[in-house]
Amino acid sequence: MYRFRPAHRQLIQVGLGFLNLTRPKIGFLNSPAVPLDMRTTFQLLTQFPVSERVDVLPMIQYMAQGRFKEFDLGATVRYVLVDRYTTVRAVRLGGYYRASDAGYVYAGVEYDDWTAGISYDVNVSDLVPASRNRGGIEISVTRVFRKQPIVPARFKACPHQL
Repeated sequence: MYRFRPAHRQLIQVGLGFLNLTRPKIGFLNSPAVPLDMRTTFQLLTQFPVSERVDVLPMIQYMAQGRFKEFDLGATVRYVLVDRYTTVRAVRLGGYYRASDAGYVYAGVEYDDWTAGISYDVNVSDLVPASRNRGGIEISVTRVFRKQPIVPARFKACPHQL
């Protein structure tokens, strides 16, 4: 994943993943093992401010594994509560659509480098007998490790030689 911040509260994030490269064999109990297809993922997310405290984060994601493909499209609105130096507090609310069969809503909280979220998806496909249009709850926790803390110049320590 590559993250680029052209300015404060602006972000361009691109991710590309290849999973199951060795095509491991999977099986259940006494059934014969079958190879697991390689999975490819691509994600593009941007962030830009629309007001002093509100940012919009549109996102697209594509995944493919064997003959199965998934395309997600959506956005999150981020409301900034505190944004001082390395202290960030914000809440998020968003909605996403998975092409032709589901949608999900998302709510999250940011605390400095950590983001915790909860989402609920609803199936809207013809798979009604199995899902009855009900979905499931998912919980996520993410931490972004930064190269170095961002410290304003006025708080930097003087060298001991002075």
